[in-house]
Amino acid sequence: MIVRQRKFKIPRHIMFNVAGGFLLLAGLVLSLRASFTKEEMPLCEARYKGGILFSLARPSGAPLAPEDLQARLGGLDWGLVSNTRVVGDSAVPYGHALEIDLKAAASRFDDEQTRSGMGFAWLPRQLASSTAACLSYSIWTAGDFKPGEGGVLPGFASDQPSETSAPSAPTRQADEAPQFLPFSTRPQWRGDGSLMIANAPNVGQRGVFLLDPVKAALKPGRWVRVEQEVVLNTPGRADGLMRMWIDGKLVLERGDIGYRSDEVQSFQAIIGDIHHIRNSAWAPAPADSKLRLSPLELRLR
Repeated sequence: MIVRQRKFKIPRHIMFNVAGGFLLLAGLVLSLRASFTKEEMPLCEARYKGGILFSLARPSGAPLAPEDLQARLGGLDWGLVSNTRVVGDSAVPYGHALEIDLKAAASRFDDEQTRSGMGFAWLPRQLASSTAACLSYSIWTAGDFKPGEGGVLPGFASDQPSETSAPSAPTRQADEAPQFLPFSTRPQWRGDGSLMIANAPNVGQRGVFLLDPVKAALKPGRWVRVEQEVVLNTPGRADGLMRMWIDGKLVLERGDIGYRSDEVQSFQAIIGDIHHIRNSAWAPAPADSKLRLSPLELRLR
């Protein structure tokens, strides 16, 4: 005798209800994810048109000599001839890098032949008429690099300070035009190799923005891509913007900075200093080492 088994069938209305429930749940998950996930701002180099290159090579592709670089800067440099050289490096855009000697046996008061690091002020004429700027470059540190107590990297300034000077309050007579504190915003490395931003605004307090050391740090033996965007504030108000990307990842975004106190103030220089510091002043390297800098790329709005 053949025993026929009855097939169990799920009622159609229950199947529709279950499917509808899954769709509702999936929509709820996606909605919650969207509400808690902030879309990351694209790199400023992708949003700014055109650009100005501080090139390290001739149109023929031959590397420039340090004296050639110095000739562009109108005397606003130190250590460039004695402590740097342009070398070929296929790992960076444009195929050349500026190699910098970081020397341990040096004094702040020694001449350029023994002093550690280098510095310059780059003054593109378009910079002063811009209210937003994007600076991009890459940094390579040798495998034996020692951070010491910290050091400075290229960044923005509203004047042409020396590498050892700090902004001070200007003095003026009653009949003189008003003067303003210079502003600057420059990346630095710390004693553990992590990166931060030293920020000197006109509106608000000077200070530093610490970055996540996991996401923003020098990597001995490897290149690190640095990109900084600054949008000037409404004069007298703390609504200026700063963004920082490391290796393409956004690591800082602030919209509460008062760079300037009057509309006559703007960018003036890219300060290209690279050297160790101690208590914010120049210092020798803890050990002889080298650092490489890719060509600076500046984009303006």
